[in-house]
Amino acid sequence: MRIRTLVGLLSVLVLTTAGAAAAPAASGRTTVMGADSLWRCFVVRGSELARKKSGELCHLYEFGGGRSMKSLAQSEVPVASYTALPPTEWRSADFDDGAWTRARGPFYAFTRNKWGLVGSYLPISLVCLRGRFQVDDPARVKDLRLSLEFEGGAVVYLNGKELTRSHMPKGELKPETPAEDYPDKASVAPDGFLLRKRYGDLKKYPELFKLRTRRISELNIPGSALRKGVNILAIELHRAPGNEAMFTGKAKRVHPRSTWWSRIGLVNVALTSPVAIKSTRPAKLTIWNQQVIERVTTADRGDPNEKLRPIVIKGVRNGAFSGKVLVGSNAAIKQGNCI
Repeated sequence: MRIRTLVGLLSVLVLTTAGAAAAPAASGRTTVMGADSLWRCFVVRGSELARKKSGELCHLYEFGGGRSMKSLAQSEVPVASYTALPPTEWRSADFDDGAWTRARGPFYAFTRNKWGLVGSYLPISLVCLRGRFQVDDPARVKDLRLSLEFEGGAVVYLNGKELTRSHMPKGELKPETPAEDYPDKASVAPDGFLLRKRYGDLKKYPELFKLRTRRISELNIPGSALRKGVNILAIELHRAPGNEAMFTGKAKRVHPRSTWWSRIGLVNVALTSPVAIKSTRPAKLTIWNQQVIERVTTADRGDPNEKLRPIVIKGVRNGAFSGKVLVGSNAAIKQGNCI
């Protein structure tokens, strides 16, 4: 096969912006990681799950019923299907997540298109997140705590070992394992109509909307779970089934489907410590990988806890392709300081 040398095969973009400082936490604690930290993300889409009043769990297209349920079936792919699942070893500290999308949260999973209706695509059923933080001396970290706010169910791992799970069943978990059901009142107002995020329902029924957010509060992480150097915090979010009341209820002034909510997402994370152990962008020239399809902004920064990876360019014969790395600094990049 003839190999053609391409001009501009590698794109190098230079950014100059201020580095993110460690955010102060309550009682003089320092935030090591938050929802707005850099995370590697992987999502799985799967057929919508519904819980009938009888307790039966089924996919939405299998719901059955009368004429009103035909439109539900039409909004779903008529087969129990899921997109590609993550590798079984994704939670481990040494897993290579370089191909995963890098983003900052919070992470919300939407099941509606811009018209407020469920589309023909599969909604998100599983979210896998991997974040990194540096510990120079684990023996000095005596009081590391984790708090989480999320929708659905959550399982938390540190360096490949499970720390805790919330609103999830015991035993082995599969990617398609659903989270614990929500009560009907998380979707239905006292007047019997579906809750809307507009028309004053948020102010009128704040306690009902709060039911959608679940929490893990002040989980103490033992120093024995840490390792010197880079540590991996992995969060696995599972979708909760939608109850029958949400799928079949009536709504005021809006289409009922515009009130459906995804029941999976990460609202907030707070990994805190009394000792400042967070690594931010160093005040020097740094280089990091980024996928070609990701948009570049001056707020972009590399994760100082990630190694610079080889640039992998995939293509077909006689095509033109490119790779990308970013160069950034906290200070002005002067001539002669670049690569």
